[in-house]
Amino acid sequence: MAQLPNWVGKDPGKFLPRLKQEVDLLNAAFPFFKILMAGDVMYAEGVIVTINQNAYKVRLYYPEDFPYSAPDAVVMDRDVKAYCLSQGMHSAHHRGERDGGVTLCVLKPDDRVGTGWEPKKGGYFILNIAAAWIHAHEVQIRSGRWILPEANWSFSKERHHEQ
Repeated sequence: MAQLPNWVGKDPGKFLPRLKQEVDLLNAAFPFFKILMAGDVMYAEGVIVTINQNAYKVRLYYPEDFPYSAPDAVVMDRDVKAYCLSQGMHSAHHRGERDGGVTLCVLKPDDRVGTGWEPKKGGYFILNIAAAWIHAHEVQIRSGRWILPEANWSFSKERHHEQ
């Protein structure tokens, strides 16, 4: 990768090893995803195939303050976007449009360090949740029911509940 994202350029000595770790972890967990650059924005792009053998193109956008904030997962399929936008944010569990796709609601909006997201986690963590989201989306299309908990994916020993 010739060009580096802004979050690496801020402190290359600190963040170049983290970038290498991120690339290695993503390649191990999702080998068909490729890390790309658009200007100074880093994203990963690939396909998630569901148990029903449906393929969904997904992009994972890394934020300016990665690894201190989580990447955004965006499904690029027009039918998913159209469905989500027609249902509203809460009913379809998304956060709106981005670059032609729809941003999935896989973490609570305030998930940053100390609130469910930890810098040791990476894109593979978000893509695993995105795969579960896509499965839940397929179930919702067929049954009308959302089968996942409300964007509460910290996976810590302590169980969080919506109040």
